[in-house]
Amino acid sequence: MHHKICSVSFLLSLLLVSNAAHAAITVNSTTIDYTSNLITIKGSSFSPGGGTPTVTLNGVTFALVWFTNTTILATLPSGTAAGSYRLRITNGGGEFYEFDVTYGAVGPPYSLWL
Repeated sequence: MHHKICSVSFLLSLLLVSNAAHAAITVNSTTIDYTSNLITIKGSSFSPGGGTPTVTLNGVTFALVWFTNTTILATLPSGTAAGSYRLRITNGGGEFYEFDVTYGAVGPPYSLWL
């Protein structure tokens, strides 16, 4: 009986160490270059251990131009219309981070002439 308690405790310790090795994804900023249709995402833990991240916009996968653990440069899906979207980053370790982004001018047009 005593051996089973030690085994469970040891297994729990391994799980805690394993989870501590993967830091949560953080996003500090996003920038869209409308002339090149590229999005730059800055943050951390995008590529722990060198794994390739994925970026999706409402479920449509972006083509990655390049990435590091702190920066992702990706091409927006062609034909993206102006609007608000759900952006999701999934790192090579399987962790993900989701947030809303706005692409293009959104909202009712305003007249300068009254």
